[in-house]
Amino acid sequence: EELVKLLPLALLYRRTQGLDVRGAVAWGLAMGAGFGLSEAVHYSSTYYNGIAEAPIYVVRFVSCGALHMVWSGAAAARLWGFRDDIHDGERWTAVPMPMILAAAGSIALHGLYDALLKSRLGFFAFLVGVLSFAYFFLCVDRKTAEERRIPVRA
Repeated sequence: EELVKLLPLALLYRRTQGLDVRGAVAWGLAMGAGFGLSEAVHYSSTYYNGIAEAPIYVVRFVSCGALHMVWSGAAAARLWGFRDDIHDGERWTAVPMPMILAAAGSIALHGLYDALLKSRLGFFAFLVGVLSFAYFFLCVDRKTAEERRIPVRA
């Protein structure tokens, strides 16, 4: 899922490099929101059918949506660091490895979160959710600091 959410941004970097960290993160957050919403609608219509209790809908539409946003936002921030590699790559093969490296942390957190929920370890899944937010802010902070260190071209 994380790679699919990053694909539009990677294709943009293939064409141009003119996006700052905040722009990349905005793309990531938007892609995560869209994916989280579509997944919530899918699960609600397939499994809950309007007869489940209200809290499951709150979890699906709010919590899971927010988690998809932070996972893809963190991956987008990290992908910003590979924008030159993607843009300057001679062939399309310059795209997959930077995407995998950028999304690795989000993939691990997402997989762990899902595995803990399926194992009915909700408290630990909650902790992974908190860790996911911390990871998002760490990624954005590091890439923003890296962007500030880039010399301005005259």
